[in-house]
Amino acid sequence: MPEGPRRLSSLAGSVLLAVPLLAQNVPGPLPEEGRYVGRAVPDVAFRGARNATGSLLASGPGEPVLLALVFTRCAGVCSPFLASLARAQDSLGGGGRPYRTLVLSFDPRDTLGDMEEMAGRLGLRDRADWTFAAAEEDA
Repeated sequence: MPEGPRRLSSLAGSVLLAVPLLAQNVPGPLPEEGRYVGRAVPDVAFRGARNATGSLLASGPGEPVLLALVFTRCAGVCSPFLASLARAQDSLGGGGRPYRTLVLSFDPRDTLGDMEEMAGRLGLRDRADWTFAAAEEDA
């Protein structure tokens, strides 16, 4: 395996192992993450920053997409994971070629404004190779 993907894979594995250590109590009910484990990702319609609309399957035919499923009220790993992912991409020469990154909320309460705020906090709002999106209401 080439060095770049190996380092990214290692980073992802480290982040996944840290999830239980970073979990904290967040007010209000959390999304039911277990509903999605081991299931195919549906063709979710989304609306993203810069008026981007689409669906997962139609978002880049023939173009690899790195999909990060998060929610904005995540008090643990979501923001640190995205920040680490951005640093890893930058150290490998940046995203956008040969893939782009789609950050999609799986919490139906998250709005596009919430996702844009998250992108801003992480310093990723103006990155053309990153799209922060919220699922459309009927998804």
